[in-house]
Amino acid sequence: MLFVLSKLVWPLLNPANLMALLLVCGAGLLWTRWQKLGRILVAGAALLVLLAGLLPTGTWLLVMLERRFPQIDPPAHVDGIITLGDGVDSELSQRYGRPALADSVERLAALAELQHLYPNAVAVYAGGIAPLDAPVKVSDAVGQALAQMGADPSRILFEWGARNTRENALIARDLVKPAAGQVWLLVTSAFHMPRAVAVFRGLDWPVVPYPVDPRTTGRFEFDPSPDVAGQLGATSLSVKEYVGLFAYRLFGWTKEVFPAPHG
Repeated sequence: MLFVLSKLVWPLLNPANLMALLLVCGAGLLWTRWQKLGRILVAGAALLVLLAGLLPTGTWLLVMLERRFPQIDPPAHVDGIITLGDGVDSELSQRYGRPALADSVERLAALAELQHLYPNAVAVYAGGIAPLDAPVKVSDAVGQALAQMGADPSRILFEWGARNTRENALIARDLVKPAAGQVWLLVTSAFHMPRAVAVFRGLDWPVVPYPVDPRTTGRFEFDPSPDVAGQLGATSLSVKEYVGLFAYRLFGWTKEVFPAPHG
């Protein structure tokens, strides 16, 4: 029920969708007797364009997420590696019969690199739910992409049943049954790491954050040349993470809203 609710609510909270909705509704009302309301909605859409498209609001929000868990050098000893899925476009991979890499492909590259660095560590790719019509093709595409990067897919446990980050962690835990005192690396995009760490801590599974795939320089910069499309994308990406952080805490899936590194 909560999963369905999240999928219904997020499209309405997505800044780009909300801006378009306000603009369309406001413009339509300008031709009716509710012109005042129409002007308010159009003004709201313009304000969103300013905040989410012209100003670097989205980038700064991403910076705060990415700076929460800085990148680290690989530890001396690792018992297991958990890589949260993404990096391969399942639909395009099925369409063209070969791996189609996505924006978060660095997660796969990190898994391949870490597998070589820790040959005795258990490796898990928590890929999330695969399309019901051809799940084997999707897993094959991920395996092919990893093999092209030098990994050995036969020594990687794949998880295809999860629908969100919490289910990624739950299913991965059932797969590997981590023992107390073991060192587990958690690999995911830097902007997603706070929510991922909160989920694993909520399950009392200590992990070492290993963020990859940075989307910002890590500095609060102001670019005088606005990139409306890019900033809208950054705002949508960051807002989704912040909404997820608060929603997961509200649902009782985590114990903290915005986790910080231990120590």
